Amino acid sequence: MKLKPRWPLVLFALLVVCSAQSQIIQRPLYFGTIITTGNTIVSRIVVPRSGKPYSTHQLQIVEDAYPSELTLQFFPAYTELHLTPVVPTELRASADPLLPPFIVESLDIPLSIFTDGNGESQLIIGATIKTTGDGRPYPDASYTGSIDIVVNY
Repeated sequence: MKLKPRWPLVLFALLVVCSAQSQIIQRPLYFGTIITTGNTIVSRIVVPRSGKPYSTHQLQIVEDAYPSELTLQFFPAYTELHLTPVVPTELRASADPLLPPFIVESLDIPLSIFTDGNGESQLIIGATIKTTGDGRPYPDASYTGSIDIVVNY
């Protein structure tokens, strides 16, 4: 039996909210530690806001992935905040930015949320990343990046 090569990967995405206000990150978006058995087809990791993360095709999650938890603050009280993700964006290997990226293709976020009487709101964010599918291997590395969300109110 011939074994397929496997490359363990650690993925991390820091979430950044674009606004004049601020956010407190209780937990960053984390795609887990994963193994890829190849990159000949586009494969995905889905980390929903609620429910169990899962992977497709040539990716396997070996350490749990989880969504981001944020507190948005310093907005007007009792205000609807409209959220618009800026995707796609890339997660790159910190060791070598020329390695193939993972692409954040979508975010699992509500269209809008409301602030409380203190101008704060809790936000849970999930996301889907995908491989390039172009045959280039993903070596053992940490992949990081930022994800922007435009907040209008």
